[in-house]
Amino acid sequence: MEKGTLSVRAVKKGFHAEIVTGDGKKLIISEIKFSDVKHDGKPCLFTRAGGKLTLLKLLDGTVLHEVPVVHKAAPPAAGVVPTGNPLAHLKDAFLLADTRWPKDVRALPITDIDNYWLKLKNGARYTVMKEQKFLFFRNDGMPGKDGRPGVGDNYLTKPNYGAVDFRTLQARQQESAELLLSHHQKASFTPDWRMIVGLGHESVYEVSISLHHVYGFPYIPASTIKGVCRSFVINECFESDEDKAKRDPFFCYIFGVDEKGYGKEATQGHVCFLDAFPSGPPSIEVEVMNVHYPDYYGRQAAPTDTQNPNPINFLTVGQRDLQGNPLLFEFHLGMHRGTQRSDQSYPDSPLESFPGTNVVEKVKSMLTQALEFQGIGAKTAVGYGYMTAK
Repeated sequence: MEKGTLSVRAVKKGFHAEIVTGDGKKLIISEIKFSDVKHDGKPCLFTRAGGKLTLLKLLDGTVLHEVPVVHKAAPPAAGVVPTGNPLAHLKDAFLLADTRWPKDVRALPITDIDNYWLKLKNGARYTVMKEQKFLFFRNDGMPGKDGRPGVGDNYLTKPNYGAVDFRTLQARQQESAELLLSHHQKASFTPDWRMIVGLGHESVYEVSISLHHVYGFPYIPASTIKGVCRSFVINECFESDEDKAKRDPFFCYIFGVDEKGYGKEATQGHVCFLDAFPSGPPSIEVEVMNVHYPDYYGRQAAPTDTQNPNPINFLTVGQRDLQGNPLLFEFHLGMHRGTQRSDQSYPDSPLESFPGTNVVEKVKSMLTQALEFQGIGAKTAVGYGYMTAK
């Protein structure tokens, strides 16, 4: 999704409308006939395909134009890999003999692990190539250095979540939220495309992904959710100035503050966020980032085409689960038990502009806009991590 500002003005034959993008470009809107100028100057979010506008909506959620998505094929049956998946032919990367587990463990007749966290992180495959390293994905077709059977095969560490009942876990998470939080609010979101959370976490690979340490599936940690919401508020309401935000009493009431902020005393935020769990077994997609001028970024040479690119693969969560159903993440938030007031108001705070009759409803509105307009996780600048409320 792209950001812009609507420009609507009256002309002889009606009204002329266009979108002014962040870099000053103007996109004429021909798909909508405006009857007034009430939306002139309003910021908006839009998508386009083939030069045509496919979605246009305002920051308050008002949809001005949307092209329905038509699915040409039915979702695949449970356990069936879609034929359109370019990586469907790859073998599963897990090979016990190529892990770095003790020798007696590697001799066991284990062919798979039904916990993706253990499989990806502890059962990492060590491949003997030009560079000896752990790999979760290989698609170069090159044989291994020592010629061992299977080492030169192409593969991908494919997800296996065992017998995890995702709907039951979501119901348990909601029950916990209702018991632990007052003025509980729930919101469901689906990824607009792919999402990557935890890319920079410590890992035996060069990249990582956030996986639940007990159940092994991809999830969104509560700390990440709170951080994204807080960052969005700072950017939108305080001109990206964190120090300015810390001087706002409503901001401090919601998110907490250190001793350098309002009141000169470190305080805990009154709004609590819980982990967001998926509705089904998430699909895992492989993406690549490629440094084309490694010597230049290493301050060793000019950015010439003679340098060798350095492609780095990383894992993302797809839009759909392994059964082909849209993937929904459930978010829970509310006030800490013992908080006296949820209708706290600060008339001079810019945060009062968010809709809602109490603090939690306003924070839910902040979170919704943060996920839709800013995204969550890594690489949001190139389209990852944007979500839509359902």
